[in-house]
Amino acid sequence: MVAIMSAALPTPTNPLVPARPERTLSFARMIDVKYAMEHTPPKIRFVLHGLARRYAGGLIAQGSAGKSHLLLGIGCEVATGGAYGEIGLVAQDLAPSKVLYLSAEEDEDVLHDRLDRVAGHLKPDVREMVYENFEVGSALGTTPALMSRHLDPNETVIAEIIDYLKGYAAVFFDPLRKWHDGDENQSADMTVMTKIFDRIALGADCAVLFAHHVGKGATRGGSADQADAARGSGAITDNIRLQLNLSKLNETQLTEYGIGKNDASWYVAMDFTKLNHAAPEGTRVLHRRADGTLYRDEIVENAQEIGRVKPRRSKIVSIAPERKQNNTKEDDAWTIG
Repeated sequence: MVAIMSAALPTPTNPLVPARPERTLSFARMIDVKYAMEHTPPKIRFVLHGLARRYAGGLIAQGSAGKSHLLLGIGCEVATGGAYGEIGLVAQDLAPSKVLYLSAEEDEDVLHDRLDRVAGHLKPDVREMVYENFEVGSALGTTPALMSRHLDPNETVIAEIIDYLKGYAAVFFDPLRKWHDGDENQSADMTVMTKIFDRIALGADCAVLFAHHVGKGATRGGSADQADAARGSGAITDNIRLQLNLSKLNETQLTEYGIGKNDASWYVAMDFTKLNHAAPEGTRVLHRRADGTLYRDEIVENAQEIGRVKPRRSKIVSIAPERKQNNTKEDDAWTIG
């Protein structure tokens, strides 16, 4: 197995001065404890709620739950700085930023079709920001393995990705399984793979979000909304800072939200099952339109408080009505650690 070496990293926005420059470790960036305790720390540069630049997170979803549609929606939010805010997941103070979505399971025609569907819900000025900042690429049939079955990092491709992503706020890899040749049930394999995502995040100074599937046991057992629902080794969850779970609503949730069983397929739950850098969040309910696009349905989320008003099924519209933008604030009491 080839060791993952520490590469040159971009300088932080407010670097902590090394305490003893003459004493170093080849694999660690030393922090001056005195400086850190006596100076105001740099603001954590969140891209999504709970996911900052230089970190990796995961979107864990049941089959056909809509993860690819969700990633396109999140991509539009990052590209517009939240001006397109139908998911409400971007950090509140994020400016319109560059984002790359790499799909290893859909070809250009399908991605074209899905982008066309998203376009129907974008206002003209918002579209221009998406055109400028959102990039989508298909790697179907040409997906490089970032890690071999022998756990060797693909240094050439990793370096290419890091170089391409300079100046980007985020990159999405969909799905995880197609980006490596390792055994996802082995902790060692998945630890090496998540280290590679760490390298990309640090080297490109961006956030990394990968999509992955829920395990069969979690699907059968009705626990697809739990942190340990990810298929394979628990190292996948352990080694990331944010985990979002996308799952079908269970019977209890359908009752709580006042959704009839005949309409259940039009809704999915998005749970923040791991948040290391932000305050806990409750379940968000996403409404699936007839064109497959998703949006946060706050009316349904607040159904208990408003008498369980049953929502109506969405129809495709040319331009979606202006929706409430993300008002999530990063809790100052929650810091990296």
